[in-house]
This record gives sequence, structure tokens and C-alpha cells, in this order.
Amino acid sequence: MSYWSSSDALDDKAVYSYFGRTIPADSATTKAAAELMSNLGYNYVGVAYVDDPYGASWKDAFVAACSAMKCKDEAGNPTEESCPIQVITSGLVGGNQESVEQSVAIFKEADVKIGFIVTFDDDMNFFMDEAKKEDMVGEEYFWIFGDGVMTAAVEASGDTDPLRAHGHGRLSAIAGLAGNPHYDAFVAAWTDMDADTDFVAYAESLFHDYTADAGSQANLDAGAGGGWHPEGTDLKRMAKWTAANGFVNDVAEEPFVYGDGTTTPPVDRAVPFEEKNLVGAGLTTVGTLLVFGNYAIAAIFAFLTMKYQTHKVIRASQPMFLMLILVGCCVSTTAILFFGQDDGGDYANDGDINCMLQPIFYSLGFTFSFAALFAKITRISKIFGNRRLQKITITWVDMMKPIVALLVVDALLLILWSSSETAALKWTRTPKTVDAMGNTLESVGMCTAENPWVFGGLILALHFAVLVYGNYMCYKSRNVGTSFLESKYVFMAMVSNLQIMALGLPMLIMVYDNPVSNYFMRTGIVFMNDFGVMMLIFVPKFQLVFYGSPEDISGSTATSNNTSTGSDDVSKGEADGQEVLELRQENQELREKLEAAGAAQ
Repeated sequence: MSYWSSSDALDDKAVYSYFGRTIPADSATTKAAAELMSNLGYNYVGVAYVDDPYGASWKDAFVAACSAMKCKDEAGNPTEESCPIQVITSGLVGGNQESVEQSVAIFKEADVKIGFIVTFDDDMNFFMDEAKKEDMVGEEYFWIFGDGVMTAAVEASGDTDPLRAHGHGRLSAIAGLAGNPHYDAFVAAWTDMDADTDFVAYAESLFHDYTADAGSQANLDAGAGGGWHPEGTDLKRMAKWTAANGFVNDVAEEPFVYGDGTTTPPVDRAVPFEEKNLVGAGLTTVGTLLVFGNYAIAAIFAFLTMKYQTHKVIRASQPMFLMLILVGCCVSTTAILFFGQDDGGDYANDGDINCMLQPIFYSLGFTFSFAALFAKITRISKIFGNRRLQKITITWVDMMKPIVALLVVDALLLILWSSSETAALKWTRTPKTVDAMGNTLESVGMCTAENPWVFGGLILALHFAVLVYGNYMCYKSRNVGTSFLESKYVFMAMVSNLQIMALGLPMLIMVYDNPVSNYFMRTGIVFMNDFGVMMLIFVPKFQLVFYGSPEDISGSTATSNNTSTGSDDVSKGEADGQEVLELRQENQELREKLEAAGAAQ
């Protein structure tokens, strides 16, 4: 019958048939120790153990208990989810100081700050001497001595050098507890052994409150007030926690004081800095300024368009479609404001970001601005493709058809995209680099989805297709004279749109997982596209309005030679244009007759 042997190996009845003990086995003590670590919030601890049956058994049982730990709910009750505690082990040869120093070195290299020292008195002193030498005692550290280290040895160590014991504790095993079924059964059976009253009295005098398998309790002892203090002289023991049968209870009236002089447990491991790749306030501020810059430019052009809507240049360009281009550019530019959204590095804020606003604003803005340009290029193509010089009537309804058609298709795709569980964009922050301890060193937050290209790809393909077709229409109308000033700049705007999309998309793919570069590229693409369209369409017009000569204005508005844009009757401008064409034709015929007559002479 042993009061000291705690190895689980001794429970093998086939080998140790007549062995009994009055102290809990290591599996019971270590279960309580693991529970204590879990309650303190630790998931990274160390065990320095003497490499003999006692220490190795304690280490194996503790590692197993830590591996089997369950997560806890808010009330502290265990759940079914596994939350194992990682354990760094370091064996040492008992009585060998060099071996103890190597054990401390292993802890230092692994950055272990919380751990159990499962040795005997001499090795404990060796360990703490070396730990102090390596600045691994006191503040930020919490060492717990196993029950192989006597309390008197810890107190003597504190007397010699208080810092070696300051803020640390001792784990002691206590056996039988009333209420434990095994213990109660043992006591009942023992009490029934009344045939030999002398033996019973003798046994009870030795084993009162103890049994071989009844105990499952561990106490963490500390000095008065909860720790051994450098200046303290009262080193009486106290129990801070009682872990009975795997359940930890706080039994101390006074809080435990740790190495930093507070009642807050030190962290098991300093959490490394996490690079969260946030876009940053500086860059988003620049993006916001670009947005409002485009707003301001659009507002100026809108004001001038309304003010000079009766001017020949503006009237020929159709103010309604000019306004549609401005609206489209503003809506598209607004997407930049949503490009800069992020969670601020807080994983809990992912639900506060509406990622679908980005494609919605950009796509609808593109539809308004491009469709208006497309309507204009279609008008130009019809006018200058009229080889028979017949009257052509192009109403505003005709020009609105491509705008409405593209808008309906885009809107339908966006609605389907937003309502899809797998395709709709949602903010997600995912670890990019994780260290061996499971700490995230770098993470990336972005708008993503399980399968976003189902609808996103369709929208991109649609936009690219209409851009290619629009540029084909420009190519067909390439022979339009430069005197028709609007056509030149509409062509340039269309080509600019296509170039930006063709060059920008591959670059965006390359920087997809870099939020800063991605934001910079998307903002630049959208801003330059909208800014370029407004500059190309409006600056030449108002240059003519303010500085153009009558001849320049007449040449730049020669769209009405053979065309009516909204009326069934030929306007005065059309009639004048037709007369000019007839005169030119007569002049050409007369020239040919004169040349023929001269040749005959």
C-alpha cells in the first residue's frame, strides 16, 4: 500500500496484483491539471519532467488529458467540440544539472511561458536557477511544481531567492473525497470489516480519507494572498483551486497573485502580429477624393449642358443623351466608395459589408454611359451610311432602345446574382500565413463567393461583347469626315473603354489576393474610364461653344444634312444641307463638261 506512487502503470493488476495506494493515479491528477489549464484559457503549455516511471507517466497522462479537452460554452460547460491544448514536453535526467539546463533551453526556444515542473526538490532548484538566468521567471511566466516537489522546498527556495518562487504555484494531489462513488464504496466496505475491530481501527488511523482510486483532486498551492512575493515573509500555504474529479472550483477567499503582481493570469504565448492587409485610410481617402472629383466635373458639365442646351452644338448632340452619359459616369464612379469597404481587421464585422453594391453600381453606370455612347455611334453610322441621300428619321425612342435593352439584361443578371447563395459576393477574411502554433501571421479580407463567375462572368462577357461591337461600329464609320467633330470623340471614348477593360482585367487577376493593389487598380480603372469619357465627350463641345468660329460650329454639326432626329418633317437645316449637296453635284457635272469640251478642242 503506497501513499506516494502515482504512476498509472501500477494499475496493471496482472503485474501488480497486490498493489494499492492512498494517492490518486497520475491520470486523475493530470486530468484536473488539464482542466485547470483550460479554465485559465491556456492552449499552449509545457511539461518538464524527470525521465523515470513517475515523470514519464505524468507527462503521458497530461498530454492525453490535454488532447481530449473539450471546448466550453459561455457558462463554462463542456461542449462536443474538441479544443485540445498543445503541450511542449522536455524530459530531463534526475539529479543532472546539465540535463535540466537543456530542458530549460527547449522551453525557451519553443517560447513556453506556462508549464508544469514534474521533478523532485533538487531538480526543481536546478530548473529555477537556470530559468532565472534565462529571464524566464516572475512576470509573464507561470511555473507549477508537481507533487514530487515538497512545499517546504518551494518555501525554502522563496526564502533564498523570492523571485524564483514569485507568482508560481504547486500542484498537490489529495486522495479520497466524500461524494466520490469509489471513495464512498471503499469507506462503506471498510466500515463493514468489523470482524477484527483492532485491524479496522489500525487501518482507519492510517488511511482515513484515502483510497487507491477514489481521489481525483489537485490543489494549486501558493503563498499568502495568492503567490510567493519577493518581500513577503508569511509563506503559509493556501489552495487557490480545487479540481475534483476533473472539475475545477475556485475555493480561495483571496485571489491568486501572479508574477506581474496582478490577479490576471499571464498569457500562454504572446500572440504574434497579424498583417491584415487593410487598404488604409490614406488610400481610401484618395479614392473618395477621386469620386467627388468626378462628381464635380459631371455637375459642371451638366450645368453647362442645361444652360447651353439651345446652342447649335449642344442641340445637335442631344442634351438628353449627354445627361445620360454623365449619370452613368457618376453611378459607375460611386462603386469606388464601396471598393474601400473592409472589416477594419475585426473578424466579427464581416456581416456589415454589402459586397454586391460594387458590381451593381459599376454595372449600371457602365450601362447608362456606354449605351448612350452606343446610341450615338449607331446614329452616326446610320447617317453617314445613307449613301442614297434619302431622308432618315431617327427618333429618341430609336436611340433609347439599346439603352433599355442593355439595362434590362444587366439588371436581371444583377438580381439573379444577388439572390444566389453560392454566387453572391460576401466579405470573408481568411488566413494567408499561419505559424506552427496555429497563429495567423497574415490574413486577407475580400469580397468573394463560392462561385461568383456564374453571373459575374456573364456580365463581363456581355460588357466586353458590346464594347467590341461598338468599336466595330466605329470602324465601319471610320470614313466619316473629321468635320463631324462629335464622331471623332465618340470613337475615341469607345476605344478607350475597350482598351481599359482589355488591359485592366488581366492586371486585376494578377493582384486579386492583394487588397491594397486590388483597390488601387480597380479605383484607377473606374476613375480613368469615367473621367476619360466625360473629357472626350464634353470638353470639345464646350470648346466650340465658347471659342468656336461659325465655320467650325457649322462643320461640327453637319449631322443634319440628310437626317431628322425626332421630327417627321425636314428641318430648315436639312433643307439647306440638301441644297448644298445639289449645288455641289451640279458644280461637279459642269466641271466634267468643261473638261470634256477642252479635250475636244
